Amino acid sequence: MKVLRKRVIWFMLVALAGIILFLAGRSGSDSFVSGLGTGITAVALAKLLQFFRIARNPKLLKKFEIEQKEERLIMIAEKSSRFTFLLTVVAELAGIVALILLGRTAVATVVAYVAALQSLVYLISYYYLSKKY
Repeated sequence: MKVLRKRVIWFMLVALAGIILFLAGRSGSDSFVSGLGTGITAVALAKLLQFFRIARNPKLLKKFEIEQKEERLIMIAEKSSRFTFLLTVVAELAGIVALILLGRTAVATVVAYVAALQSLVYLISYYYLSKKY
């Protein structure tokens, strides 16, 4: 139940951030920010509905708690996270090359900094977790 409560709080914060983005996009003329806020809010609300449904049904709650501790599912989540990170960095590098070829070096520099920051955070968290576990 503790894990479910943490997830509900997290997705409430995400929904709040989406609502703030939606309102920020509505006050200006930026429809991208408004659309992004709407999308984030919709996904967060769908997850919240799913969690409330799980909380009301004892069978689903028991299944949810078991899934949170099952080693196979944890390993799959970790592998998919690593694969997603790798795919994101490769896509960013391809984007950097494409932007340089198009003459958009300023944007390419920003994307390069983002890719470098992601890699740095990954390395720091990897070494921290390898020493901890």
